[in-house]
Amino acid sequence: RLPLRLARSDPHGHDLATLAAESLGDQAQWLRFATQGRQRRATARSRYQLARAQYAASAWQEAQTHAVAVLEIEPRHAGARVLLARVLMRSPEGRARALEFLAPVVRGSDSATGAAGAAGAAALTAPASVGERAQALVVAGQIEFLRDHVTVAQSRFQRALELDPRSAA
Repeated sequence: RLPLRLARSDPHGHDLATLAAESLGDQAQWLRFATQGRQRRATARSRYQLARAQYAASAWQEAQTHAVAVLEIEPRHAGARVLLARVLMRSPEGRARALEFLAPVVRGSDSATGAAGAAGAAALTAPASVGERAQALVVAGQIEFLRDHVTVAQSRFQRALELDPRSAA
C-alpha cells in the first residue's frame, strides 16, 4: 500500500497510483485513480487506464467508450484494440468487428506476410510488444473458436504460444 500513499502525495502520481491499485487488486481504488487521472489529463494513456479499470469492473459499455476514445487519439494503440475486441466479442454480432480491430495488431505477428508484402503491411500494422501481439492472437483465437472456426483458432493460439509462452495462462 506504500505506492498508493506515495502516489497520492504526488500531484502527478495518478498513473503510479492507478498501476499500484491494479497490482494490489484493489478494484475501487483502481477505478478511482484511473478516473481522476483521465479527468486531470485526457490523454490516450489515461483513457486506456480508465478503459482497463472499467473492463475489470465489468462496466462493458464504459470500457468500450473509453477504448474508442483512445483510438481517436492514437488509432494504432494495440492495448486499446485488444480491449475493445474483448468487449465486442461478448456478442455474436460484435465478433467480426472485433477481428477488424485486432487485425493491425495480429498482422504484425504473422510470419506469412513475406518480404514483398511486408512493406505494404507495415503501414497497416499497429506497433505492439510481443506480449500485446500474443494477447491479440489469443483473443482472435477465442473469437474464431466462438465462430466455429476451430482450425483458424488453433493456429492463432499456436502462434501466440510461439511469440510468448506465458500467453497460455
